[in-house]
Amino acid sequence: MSSSTLSRLPALALVAVAACFYSPTGVAPTGEGTGSTDDPTSTTGPTSTGAGPTEDPAECDEDGACEPGEDLENCPADCPAPACGDGELDPGELCDDGPDNGSYGACALDCAGQLVCGDGHVDGPEVCDDGPVNSDEYAATEHCDADCSGPAPHCGDDVCTADVEDANVCADDCAPLCGNAAVEPGEDCDPGTAEDDADCDADCSAISCGDTHVNAIAGEACDDGNRVDTDECVACQLAACGDGHVQAGVEQCDDANAEDLDACSTGCVLPRQMFVTSIKYTGDLDGIAGADSKCQFFAIQVGLEGTYRAWLSDNTLSPGTRFDTTFTGAYKRVDGVPIALGWAGLTGSELLAPPNRDEQGKLQVGDVWTNTLMGGMSASNNHCGSWNSTVGTSSVGKPESTLPIWSYDLGGVACNATQRLYCFENP
Repeated sequence: MSSSTLSRLPALALVAVAACFYSPTGVAPTGEGTGSTDDPTSTTGPTSTGAGPTEDPAECDEDGACEPGEDLENCPADCPAPACGDGELDPGELCDDGPDNGSYGACALDCAGQLVCGDGHVDGPEVCDDGPVNSDEYAATEHCDADCSGPAPHCGDDVCTADVEDANVCADDCAPLCGNAAVEPGEDCDPGTAEDDADCDADCSAISCGDTHVNAIAGEACDDGNRVDTDECVACQLAACGDGHVQAGVEQCDDANAEDLDACSTGCVLPRQMFVTSIKYTGDLDGIAGADSKCQFFAIQVGLEGTYRAWLSDNTLSPGTRFDTTFTGAYKRVDGVPIALGWAGLTGSELLAPPNRDEQGKLQVGDVWTNTLMGGMSASNNHCGSWNSTVGTSSVGKPESTLPIWSYDLGGVACNATQRLYCFENP
């Protein structure tokens, strides 16, 4: 085919012609008139009767020219694989401008055609391309501008186009602008920034406890959107002992003061009561469990709520193993007089008042069965047969004292004698 004929062919036809002559091995295809044959059993490779020398594929000139005898596998430097961006028009490519691919006016990155704003495809440096509707004119809906560099003016672009928009037509664009420091219609205030300040929330609404927005600068620590004072957020402050509100499941009481020995401790713990029994018993108490039952009986008789246990020990059980040793509230007699603050005070060196009132608040004198040291541990192995016998001896305490003898004074008191019991409220 003559060069003049080729020059008149359309571009796509030229691509097709090029494809007919392209050989990935760099050697002209075999066929009629070539004078070459390929012997699949030959160990010397294909022969050629054409002009020019035949090279050993293992010997590559590496001069960038793919010559007969060289191919992509053996000589990749001379015979590189066809690729978009190599500046060569390869089969299947509509264009190839090499390093300029992807620039306006040049070939696309996939060699599928020239880059053109308005073709409906976002290529290269284009931000958008809506094809024939590209325009710089305002529209009610978003569309691309004429040079594909971004959206044209439209409703929803946060710019109030006064001649065509208003708050009714395009409310988002033409609503008051929160953050411009000007209080406009619909705003309670305007902080002048996108952040809260001490006088205004960031959304230009007035600071309000209960709006679910925590304005820390204005002093809010929480805001759960309700006015419930028994949850974790009270008046937009984190609930705490001493705020005057009882936090459900956490606090037993809250009197908002720093007094430990009143009706509520500074740890928001209710006091627990104690008494000595108005009746005396021998050492046969039906065990420690029987002594507990006697304490509970007297509490019920006078309307005391809660569970009561005896201050009593044997070889295995004692108040130190059976009582709540983490208690921090006040222990009080039933007449309201505190005798100790918490377990630490009860088992310390001295009580605040003698534990000498019975379940009715009456003064009682006389010894009390204990076999218990003031620290709450068992005093000895003398415990009236684990409090199931009148044989033997055990120790007693003195309820008229605030010193350690209130719990342990004398040992060797006969188990057939009768003594009172100490009873303490203990869950």
